[in-house]
Amino acid sequence: MSKINLIVIIFCFSIMLSCCSTELESKYSSYHTIINGQVLDKITGDPIDSAEVEISKLARGWFGFDHKILTLYTNSDGKFHFDNHCKVDDRYFCSLYLDIHKKSYYSIYNYGDVEEGTENNVTIYLTPKIK
Repeated sequence: MSKINLIVIIFCFSIMLSCCSTELESKYSSYHTIINGQVLDKITGDPIDSAEVEISKLARGWFGFDHKILTLYTNSDGKFHFDNHCKVDDRYFCSLYLDIHKKSYYSIYNYGDVEEGTENNVTIYLTPKIK
């Protein structure tokens, strides 16, 4: 009888361990963030081509520093696309934000309407500088 109890206890313990490790793994699994964006003129609504889109990762750890990871440029339709896989080791660096620049337009800094781990469709309006 004691051997059967020991086997049942070991079996139950192994099931508990596998559940806990699956929960931790899903909590810290890789993030897949996609950004489909378009940059438009705020006054006319026209697409802005060749606008510079800097994508940075923002640390959520103790130090709170940012790290520019990529610079993209919009196409003739004002569109850009970013596809990011953030690994388990990078889990503190998965919050993304954008800086958008174009000569003759006011820049936008720290555009943070991007949700990590999802597909984001964003439209960004730049205000033209009046000369």
